[in-house]
Amino acid sequence: MLKQCKTISESVDYHRSPQRTGIWIPPREKFLKLNVDIKFTGADQRIGIGYILRTADGIFAGAGCCSNSAGSAEESESRGVLEALHWAHGKHVTHLELETDNKGVADYLIGAEGNLSWRTTILDNVLMLFNSFVIIKVPTFFYLETATG
Repeated sequence: MLKQCKTISESVDYHRSPQRTGIWIPPREKFLKLNVDIKFTGADQRIGIGYILRTADGIFAGAGCCSNSAGSAEESESRGVLEALHWAHGKHVTHLELETDNKGVADYLIGAEGNLSWRTTILDNVLMLFNSFVIIKVPTFFYLETATG
């Protein structure tokens, strides 16, 4: 399987999404927060994986993006989380908060009851990668839906 990855270490062009506005909650002091987001259109299309690492003060610490393939939105998010964690591990991050906007994926990672529609091998690999960090936390998440005009 061929994948394309790119790491961004300098300037980032920020675009505001007209569909939803996310509330970014900073990590605890001495933690870095890794936000993962996915573009999934359908099983017959390439997925886009994007991730950004920030300090508790909101300071940009790095970012990257990849493309891959997946059969569902949950599988896409899982692949994104795995890719982002590999990247953070390579950056020698030790204290990490991981944020995903897929409730099924987040529930699986914290050991809560979930209803994933596919096999969880990718997330099992994520859980094994958790052992590479001193501390890792998967916080809850929420989005505010806003009207745009």
